Amino acid sequence: MLNLCTPDIGLAYIYFDHQQAQSLKPADYIANLVRQLEEQKEELSTSIQSTFNQLPSKTGKPSLQDLKTFLSDSLKSFRDRIYIILDGFDECKEDGRTAIIDSICSLIPGDRRLSFFVATRPVSNVNGLESSFGNLARIIEVTTKKAEQSQDIKQFIDGKLFKGNLEIGEPLSLSEGIFRKAEGS
Repeated sequence: MLNLCTPDIGLAYIYFDHQQAQSLKPADYIANLVRQLEEQKEELSTSIQSTFNQLPSKTGKPSLQDLKTFLSDSLKSFRDRIYIILDGFDECKEDGRTAIIDSICSLIPGDRRLSFFVATRPVSNVNGLESSFGNLARIIEVTTKKAEQSQDIKQFIDGKLFKGNLEIGEPLSLSEGIFRKAEGS
């Protein structure tokens, strides 16, 4: 019998912010994914409800291993596809990236309905993610030339500065100074 309360498609999204990443632990990211997936359903997964009922207090938190189990159980609640988007993955601390990669990779063999989109700078080490997905992964490099990035930055700065109440010549001087800093000079 088909359960009409079971959603067809699941979607979870994490935007990794560098400033927040300093205070977040790997369990926080996994918990966030679980929360987003569970919010798309009418009822909590049984394992999640059971574990929360067993916590010593309302402030108790499940372990990382419990959260991985929750994620796996939550994914089973969707009929067709599950999409997980990790944006700015390079902004996550190394231990967080490793835990997320381990968690995701443990799910891959058991569930072919999963699709992941990971956006990261090329400088981040995502080799573990790439090699763990094997032939299921398609790596698409989207890069821009440094000159294009520089032009975008310069246009943005100039647009903002020339709208201000600045003296003649100040916008150009400020623009050049900010632009040099943006390039690391």
